[in-house]
Amino acid sequence: MPRDAQGVLVLRKGLPILEQLRTFPGQLIAIGVAVSLFVALGSLAWPFGRDQANFAWVAGVILDGGVPYRDAWDIKGPLSYYASALGLGILGHHAISSRLPDLLAVTVCCGLLRKLVLRVTGGDGFGAHGAVICFVLLYYANGFWSTAQPDGWGGMLILAVTLILLESPQRLRWSLAAAGGLIATAALFKQTFLLFTILPLMTPLLEPVSWRERVKLTSCCLLVLFLTIGASLLVLSYFSRGLQDFTDILRFLRASYVPRRNVHNELVYLEFVLPHLGLLIPLLLAPIGIIIMRRPGMGRQATVIGVWFVLTLLLVFVQGRYWPYHWIPADIAMAALMGVIFARLGHPEGTPISALLRKKIAAPVICLSVLALPGARALLENYAWPLYAVGVETRQQYFAHVTAGWYGTYEKLAAYVIEHSRPSDTVLLWGWDAIVNVLSDRRAPTRFGYSYPLVIPGPLQARYRELFLQEISRAPPRYIIVDAQGEWPLVNKSGLELMKEFSEFDRFVGGHYRLATAAGPFQIWALVN
Repeated sequence: MPRDAQGVLVLRKGLPILEQLRTFPGQLIAIGVAVSLFVALGSLAWPFGRDQANFAWVAGVILDGGVPYRDAWDIKGPLSYYASALGLGILGHHAISSRLPDLLAVTVCCGLLRKLVLRVTGGDGFGAHGAVICFVLLYYANGFWSTAQPDGWGGMLILAVTLILLESPQRLRWSLAAAGGLIATAALFKQTFLLFTILPLMTPLLEPVSWRERVKLTSCCLLVLFLTIGASLLVLSYFSRGLQDFTDILRFLRASYVPRRNVHNELVYLEFVLPHLGLLIPLLLAPIGIIIMRRPGMGRQATVIGVWFVLTLLLVFVQGRYWPYHWIPADIAMAALMGVIFARLGHPEGTPISALLRKKIAAPVICLSVLALPGARALLENYAWPLYAVGVETRQQYFAHVTAGWYGTYEKLAAYVIEHSRPSDTVLLWGWDAIVNVLSDRRAPTRFGYSYPLVIPGPLQARYRELFLQEISRAPPRYIIVDAQGEWPLVNKSGLELMKEFSEFDRFVGGHYRLATAAGPFQIWALVN
């Protein structure tokens, strides 16, 4: 296998493809690229998940002239909804409006990740390609629900921040200014990304400059960050009068949402999710990648990437619950460090015996142990899309496979609503998502497209309930769909139990509606004319 002047394993463009495929690196990359392309294209056929449906619901309100938080209640940053509104406005009222932009974002992320690994490994093609494959497989192993999420988009912006901070120290001021703007943008997708402000603030400490210069560099970063966020909040306040509602969201998260964490349940889920998504081995090996980087002349790069990796893990633990999409920023950092390890496997340093062990045994075992499980998971999530694409499987059959059957219930609910209502009618879902509104293209009668803020105890619950009752009393919805049987996450009670605890709403439903039909665990209540 050819090597560059430093002895680094490379895949040169001039080398015949058949000769590359006779080597383990060439075979691994060929298989990895093929699987990565297969699962990435398959994501375009995925339906809305519950979260993506919530984003699409808020995006629909925006396109109708409404404002996030004031007219459509949700807990993510405002940029999540305006980005979704852009996709919905261009591509129409379909899941592709979130899937295609997400695929484009993943493509850009792959380019940035490849560039980063090439930079820190001296141009090692095997390591760079391995990192990209590792990220794609980890990402699409998450499935339809945990992709096209603000966590992923913010994590991709933080990758760009890390790459910028690896630039020449002579351009550090511009790098820090750009980093501040990118972190602010990530925080506008999801507020927790403000944690990564530590990364650019730490970088001047690695440079041999005076403290006065370090203060200037830090101030430059913070100025851009605060101006970006401040300008966004000013727009939200002045033009849409939604700042108070956004502030209430932050209060809700701090006082109601976060305190409902159960440490025992979270640890059990952590034990499940790491091996399930193939994260355990990359997580254990990632520190080795940092150690490998700490060679002469690479201390600064190793520190920046090491801090980036630690902050991604801290972000997961700060949020709690360890849902798969919370790990996406860490997936990106782990993929970069796996690329460093893959590159190291190509160095034949030491005795011929150790080189042989590394090349013939260690390299295949490590690479396959990192990539096999997420690759299998990603294929399991996507293997049926060609059958759907050529018409062997119907849309309903394919979605039943992808969603383990639950999506079909929502489609039945949406079909009933479409058949028995007009486009101008509104539908209220007493549940924990707005997916029926999205699938039926019917607006909600209130800002609360889903019911969590009404059922989770906290200082805002009484105010939210009062607003909710006012809004549905002024304009009663044509249908109220009640998620009646299953336990809702976070509150561990059924929808009927929670509705009875909200006595004013229970009386409103009983006095103005009749039970029309049911679908699975859902009851459909129709307005009595």
